Amino acid sequence: MVSKLADCIRRLLSNALTTYAIMSQPLEPYPRQPALPFRKSRSRKAGALFFVLVLLTYAGLARVLFDTEAMAKPGGVVSLSFVWSVPFAVGALSVAIGRWCGSDDWVRCAVFIPMAVLGLGLVISMVTRTEAVICVIMAVPLMILATTLGGGLAHLILPKNRKDYRLHVTLAAFLPYFTAAVEGSLHWPTETKTIEDTIVIHAPAELIWKPAGGANG
Repeated sequence: MVSKLADCIRRLLSNALTTYAIMSQPLEPYPRQPALPFRKSRSRKAGALFFVLVLLTYAGLARVLFDTEAMAKPGGVVSLSFVWSVPFAVGALSVAIGRWCGSDDWVRCAVFIPMAVLGLGLVISMVTRTEAVICVIMAVPLMILATTLGGGLAHLILPKNRKDYRLHVTLAAFLPYFTAAVEGSLHWPTETKTIEDTIVIHAPAELIWKPAGGANG
């Protein structure tokens, strides 16, 4: 009886020592699975290019529409609805499309892409001589401010982690036309001035050109 008890205790101690020896050994790190090949940088470049093309098309369409007779009353391409609201809408649309695609990168969607669209649009307008260089230079500060405000406000206002942004995109896209309707309904003071590039001299031609001919002779 005593020998059986001693043998049982010896086995228990042996198992305990074996377990302790195993637990005290350093564990080998679990081998990580190789990452799946995914061209992330190329995907980001393609997404940015898609954003730029969509927004550039939107801005170009707005330029064509604001140059029609229907937009003559608010002022056309020199109205605040175009110079201010179109860049503002481009910034807001960039953030809205980015949220719809699942991106919350405000630097990329609210600053980089809208500025790229604005710069490309101005360069294209000068190369094609759609706008005069002096007009572009005068409009650039206001357009940059409007684009930055549009992207920044959209980043702050638009809700994150939402599946449906169609309402926000629609409001941003039609914002310039809403403001054009309001601007066209306002009555601005008008003033008409006449500029002449000729001088009328009430004297016969012989009296005017005779001294000049004598001096030349």
